[in-house]
Amino acid sequence: MPALVLEPDRVVRATLRDVLNLEGWQVLAAGSGAAGLALASKHKPGLALVDVAPSIEAESFCVGIRIRYGPAVPILALSRQWLAPLFRAQVAARLGAYDVLRVPFDVDRLLHLLERAQALHVRNEDLRQLSHEAVVRLRSLYRVM
Repeated sequence: MPALVLEPDRVVRATLRDVLNLEGWQVLAAGSGAAGLALASKHKPGLALVDVAPSIEAESFCVGIRIRYGPAVPILALSRQWLAPLFRAQVAARLGAYDVLRVPFDVDRLLHLLERAQALHVRNEDLRQLSHEAVVRLRSLYRVM
């Protein structure tokens, strides 16, 4: 599945695309929330990297991703500001993101967060499968009664 990069700055967008491509990701990129949602509606992303800048409607984009795909798509927020740990957690929670990466970013930190994103994706898929199996079992039990 592709990674979707929602970033208004072309240089940062290109850098993220290069790093993600080197890591084996196909990359879809957009400079606005509306363009990002249009891409996400055509191609389910395996990961979304989203700049928190108000000009790109990050919150609307993240809400749209959650409505369409639920927690199946890990979101990594990007910020040009240094954020204190507590505020970083608040920003991440507001967007439904699992972490916030400061831009300009350290490539090793980005790679670490990408590994976490992949682990989250696998865990979410496992939980979805277990939930489905539990529902099927419960339905079969009610049929027997």
